[in-house]
Amino acid sequence: MESTNISGLFYQICKQRRNLLTKQLVSIGLYAGQDILLHYLSHGPEEGMMVLELTEKMAVQASTVSNMIRRMEASGLIHKQGDAQDRRALRIFITPKGKEILTEVASIWKKTREQTIKGLTEKEQKTLSYLLEKVKENMS
Repeated sequence: MESTNISGLFYQICKQRRNLLTKQLVSIGLYAGQDILLHYLSHGPEEGMMVLELTEKMAVQASTVSNMIRRMEASGLIHKQGDAQDRRALRIFITPKGKEILTEVASIWKKTREQTIKGLTEKEQKTLSYLLEKVKENMS
């Protein structure tokens, strides 16, 4: 059996998953990453989140988050509000419309998860999960 290019497989899987998610997110009016931002806001503190917090959680550039926020605010999914302690700072909040779309996001995530493991037995899923956790630990 030929040696498997694991890095190449990881790249292909990540790319295919991202493309699959992107197509489905676009169908509900979201761009890639906006689903994650909404998720963090919905599970974040009641007082909202600062841009820096979102940037760190999402592991992206501040400019990326700022552009996302601009688009999402224009779509009515989030809103910005000045911080009570620091007038220069802004807090980001999810709106009722943003919470509403999260139910569709959850459905998309579930379908993607199901498609990802389709055809794998329970034992194979556990083995895959175990091996991926090991790889993840190696990379941290």
